[in-house]
This record gives sequence, structure tokens and C-alpha cells, in this order.
Amino acid sequence: QHYNTVWSVAFSSDGRYLATGSRDRTVNLIDFESKKVLKCFRKIHSGYVSSVAFSPDNKTLATGSDDKKVNLIDVEKQTVIKCFDNIHSDSVESVAFSPDGKYIATGTREKVNLIDIQKQSVTKCFDNIHPYDWVYSVAFSPDGKYLATGSNDKTVKLIDMKTQQVVKHFNDIHSDYVLSVAFSLNGKYLATASRDNTCSLIDVEKQTRIECFNSLHTDYVRTVCFSRNSRYLVTGSWDSSICIVDIESRKLIKRLENVHTEGQNKGVRSVAFSVDGKYLAAGCYDKTVKIINTEELL
Repeated sequence: QHYNTVWSVAFSSDGRYLATGSRDRTVNLIDFESKKVLKCFRKIHSGYVSSVAFSPDNKTLATGSDDKKVNLIDVEKQTVIKCFDNIHSDSVESVAFSPDGKYIATGTREKVNLIDIQKQSVTKCFDNIHPYDWVYSVAFSPDGKYLATGSNDKTVKLIDMKTQQVVKHFNDIHSDYVLSVAFSLNGKYLATASRDNTCSLIDVEKQTRIECFNSLHTDYVRTVCFSRNSRYLVTGSWDSSICIVDIESRKLIKRLENVHTEGQNKGVRSVAFSVDGKYLAAGCYDKTVKIINTEELL
């Protein structure tokens, strides 16, 4: 259904929908049970769609793009209800809803913006949080206490949302761009993926790295996510593989090789678990979305 790299995939928390964003400038809203595209949004962005995210109540889908815009889509009506087109001066690389659904965090060059959805305005701009560099990924902790950011300055920052101050600066866990950050649903862990071919696991309470997975992949680790039960960590890489790691044992339990169409561009750009943990969606550089039955693997 896409004609270029699938940059972002996201499941709704009720399991009904899968959203995909692509370099072809389109967003697809998919009925996951039937696997049918309910709506292809072809003209809401004039640049690649870098990030898609559902609101906690699943009523709204947010999309971010290198056209500097963030769109809000009414999922039921399948229409754009708001376009934030005058907030960002650079490409929007990542979007994330706060757990209470009141805010959207966006990552762009040097900045993280916090958008108040009801007021439809920026309530806080974390300016120069990563000076001169891009914020590639943003993620809220499940309790809303923290906002994590990953940047091509090779660092990860942890922001306390109550004080709106950076409380931890991880500047020595990666040696290249940080491309993806994700919290486990139980709030205990933060995972980070990097162009240095590694993935790090951080203890959120202690604010320390407890594991560096440096042998999972042979190329960029482009994306990371957790299973809904917080038991498994999943990584996707430019080397066209997906790895599933058991968090408790820190052991690799499954590697999926060659997750791409023969003869097409290799690499996994985005991964997401379904709410029931039965499926894993992977957005790939070969223009496809792969649906993997994890019950057959785990």
C-alpha cells in the first residue's frame, strides 16, 4: 500500500487499528482484524511522514512530517481535525502523546515542543535541549513522570515533566546517533537504539544503564519497542533483522533474518507490538509492513 519506505507503525491500544506512515508522504489507517486499509491519507503532508501515534483513548491519530507539520486525525470519522502548521521551523521527526492524552511531544531540530491539545498551542518548548542537532525520538513514561529524548548528538535525556527540567543526561551510552527511545509499559525500563549498532537498557528508577546489547545486530539499530507485558524487548535494524530479547534473562530468544522483500531495499525502520502481544508489525525500507505472529515464536 506504500510506494516508499514505511517509516513508522503504531497500534491503537484497543487493538482495532494499525497506522502506518511512509516516505511516500501518505498515512494509512488499517482495520487490523481484516487487514484492510480503511483510509489512505494522501494529501495531508507534503513531505515524508516520520511518525504516527494514537492517543490513549484511541480517538485521535497524530502524524509528524518533514513538511514541519503535525496533523491530528479523528479516527472514527477518518478526517483531519487539526493541522499544526506554524509551530515548527524544521522537520518533525517524532510525535508522542502523554499518557493522559492532554499533550503531544514533538521532536525536531534542537527542540522538543509540548503541545496542549485543548488549547491548540505550545505550552512548553524545550529549546536547545540537543544544541545544533536533531531530536529523532521522544517517548513518555507510562505514568507521565518522564519524557525521554534521543538525538544525533549521541545522547539520551530524561526530562522530569513536573519540574520540566532535564534530570538525567546519558552522554556515554552510545557512540553514534540515538535513533529510537521507548519505555516499557510497567515503567521500569527505557530502551535506546543507536547507529552504533547497539541497544541500551536503562533502569528508570535508578537512572542507570543496566545492559548494552552490542551483538544483536551488524548495522544500525533503527527502532526499539517493548511487548505490552514488558517481558520482551524488540529491536529492528538496517541489517534487515528483528531481534526479540527476554528482559529478565537479558538473553536473545529469537532472531528474524531477512525481513524484507527479495531484491528490494533492506532494513527495518519501525516496530510495534499489538495490544494482545500476538503480533508484531514492522515497517520496512522495502515499502512493506510485515505482520509477524509472535505466538509461533515465543
